[in-house]
Amino acid sequence: HDYGYDHDHDRRVDYPIISENHGHDGESTDSGSYEDGRNQHMGQLEHEMIDERRLAGPRLFLLRVKALLVIYFGTCICRWIRRQSFLFNPLFPTSKIHNPRQTEGRPSFVHEHPYITSSYYKYTSSFDTLQKIKDIQIDAKQNQLSDWERGINSRLAIVRPFCEFDAGSLPTTFACWNSLVPCRAAEEDLGDEVEQNDEWVVFDMSANGNGRALEEDAENWECEEDSDEPSWFRKVSYNPFKKCKRKTHQKEFFDDVPADGLRTTSADLFLFYSQTFSDNEEAIKSVDEIMDEFFSPGGWSRCFDNIYAIEANIPKELDLYIPSAQEELYNWVNGPNRQFEAAFRIIQSGEWGNYDGFY
Repeated sequence: HDYGYDHDHDRRVDYPIISENHGHDGESTDSGSYEDGRNQHMGQLEHEMIDERRLAGPRLFLLRVKALLVIYFGTCICRWIRRQSFLFNPLFPTSKIHNPRQTEGRPSFVHEHPYITSSYYKYTSSFDTLQKIKDIQIDAKQNQLSDWERGINSRLAIVRPFCEFDAGSLPTTFACWNSLVPCRAAEEDLGDEVEQNDEWVVFDMSANGNGRALEEDAENWECEEDSDEPSWFRKVSYNPFKKCKRKTHQKEFFDDVPADGLRTTSADLFLFYSQTFSDNEEAIKSVDEIMDEFFSPGGWSRCFDNIYAIEANIPKELDLYIPSAQEELYNWVNGPNRQFEAAFRIIQSGEWGNYDGFY
């Protein structure tokens, strides 16, 4: 045998070359050649390639089936491991802050619309807050008269947006409302009608008198003029009392809204988190604190009929607000933009009620 080189397949092969054999008559005969061996080998390779192509499809199918089986059984094993919380929780910590399946003590309304659309009600650990919502905001208003019967002409949704970095300080932003209640500020002094008050009040003008004095707000009162009697007569008939009545004045407006508008408008407060409550325990605690304050007697809670906690479910990596990078980062304000769009969709959907507008 001689050695040949298969250029088509870039490898060395052995091609059989039969040497010359001498016959009995002394003549040489050539029984083979290099080309014959090469052609024979190439034919054999061609048959092998055809066989490989026929088997390629079934082999690939079997590989895919094996891969799917491995993924399926691997997923089943991981799920089983996660269920064995007492053994494997330290190895596979969950990203959720609470287990929503632990519903003992949690009111049933958290699984009903519209509350089920917000993970706050499902993941908060303050069962007392949930019970207040049920008692004061849900059960107590089941037999409430309709807006028309109560004289309500319009409904507003007041949306308070907040994000991850200001979730902890959220309750402090409501502190000023207790000293300046927006919907009750000087309500008795607001309106668009002229106030008429013809009631006379007697003030004690003597130095040591025990009656009502006029010195505190004398500019708001209009008193009777002194008598036209001569001065010597006034000295003799001095009267230590003076009869006055309040001056007639035009009532002012508060933020261009007359008092009648405040009494005929109903408003609900929405605490609107940009991401998801179930992933941020600090956001849940802040909402718990505001909810507890809302259901406490008095304070700014008188301004609103209801209070809700909703979420935009923006992924953390997309909840961006970086003013310093507005020249380099095209989505530097992506978080507030997506949150506003989500607020519009939520309020417009009617899931939480029908509103004439939102602020």
